[in-house]
Amino acid sequence: APSSAFSQTLDELRTQGQAGERFDGYLVPRGNVSAQVRTFIADTNAKRQAIYQKRAAGQGIAVADVGKIYAQQIIERAPARTWFLGENGKWTRK
Repeated sequence: APSSAFSQTLDELRTQGQAGERFDGYLVPRGNVSAQVRTFIADTNAKRQAIYQKRAAGQGIAVADVGKIYAQQIIERAPARTWFLGENGKWTRK
């Protein structure tokens, strides 16, 4: 049976403040979240990393650079109330 975290969408976790987007294109937990939410975040990041690695290899650039490019797209498309962790270590909300 699916866990309660997996019944939630990425947008729900972000707008509820359980997960936030980081400047490098990865999802991060916000505060004390359940193991299910942590697993969801890890799975999401593994999928993102695979995409970033494929794009980086195809374009001959660093994976980190690809992640930062995707981060901008994620920020633009994220719903209102999504939290973002900047390179300066500060959280802001859309």
